[in-house]
Amino acid sequence: MPRTTAPASPSISPFAERQMRTWALGLQNQRQLAERKHDQELSREVHPYVAITREAGIDDDEVARHVAAQSHWKILDREMLDQMADEQHWSRTALDFVDERTASWFNDTLAKWLDRQTVSQVEYVHRLAKIVILAAHNEA
Repeated sequence: MPRTTAPASPSISPFAERQMRTWALGLQNQRQLAERKHDQELSREVHPYVAITREAGIDDDEVARHVAAQSHWKILDREMLDQMADEQHWSRTALDFVDERTASWFNDTLAKWLDRQTVSQVEYVHRLAKIVILAAHNEA
């Protein structure tokens, strides 16, 4: 008896493609919704803030006071360095020195090699950034 096979249905392929496309779009929508939700949660966690850096010839204290008065925000200045000194057990004088000088990889490396208590520019900026973000999380 000859073997017969059922002819392939030409309508299955377009149906399968439509189902796969629908499935892929559904996954993409789920991913986009999750990203939006994550972004909204982050925006609720980190409050708006302004970081002002000192430049020669600029009265940064006056600018900070003006921005704080207009926005009803608190000014955090030396308190951040005090907190960093306390948390890291670093000298406040050393932090002031690092805060006021230009970064130099050679100087940071050599100073750290000669004195373990030296605070490098990289360490300073890294810790300061963490404190700024922590303050932005906690301020209402």
